[in-house]
Amino acid sequence: MTVPRRVILRNAVLQDIKTIALRQMVEQGTAAVSLRAIAREIAMSPAALYHYYASRDDLITALILDSYINLGQSLQSSYDLLQQEAPANRVIGMTRAYRNWALEHPIEYQLIFGNPIPGYSAPMPVTQPAAQQAFFPLAQLLLILWQEKAIHIPEMYTHIPETIQPQLESWGAAFLQAVSAEDACKVFPLLYLGVILWTRLHGLVTLELFHQLTPMIGDASAMFEHESRHTLYLLGLK
Repeated sequence: MTVPRRVILRNAVLQDIKTIALRQMVEQGTAAVSLRAIAREIAMSPAALYHYYASRDDLITALILDSYINLGQSLQSSYDLLQQEAPANRVIGMTRAYRNWALEHPIEYQLIFGNPIPGYSAPMPVTQPAAQQAFFPLAQLLLILWQEKAIHIPEMYTHIPETIQPQLESWGAAFLQAVSAEDACKVFPLLYLGVILWTRLHGLVTLELFHQLTPMIGDASAMFEHESRHTLYLLGLK
């Protein structure tokens, strides 16, 4: 099916707008997006620009969605490449993929995980599914390793606070199709354990990216590798 030329042109303009907005963020911070400045750069009136993005917030939301998609694709690529590796190497490879993406895309990382943008509030019904989907490859890896009995859930994580479980159930529903009814109740502690592992490594990446770790540690990369391997013990891997 041939894509209409007007659609191609519109998509090209949308991409130009997002590219300029990201450059503004690189040069002046994530709060620096200006639709008027973008309009001047692409020789378009501000009124015409609003036909593409109704507001600055809509543009920021589009950039956030792109960032989550990009992160998810990076993790999925790593997941695909590591399928023949030993379980420990697969976990370590995924943690490295997460850190590498953050270091290669610092503005996108800050946009979804870092500094809040004054006056902007992300529409959760729009951004939350994208955030959950981005981490699907990591959750999928944990599920497969658990099914293969390569990892286990420590006793301390077999009981989840009641206020946490509903949210885990809402985004973990996709995994229930891959397990038996008997094992379904065990998936949620596994997902919770995955979140715990992510928060540990995410904290290191964030501190490194904001240059707050190096003054205390020196070699942030070595620390990340060291702590990544420690997470293996939590999963029962060597």
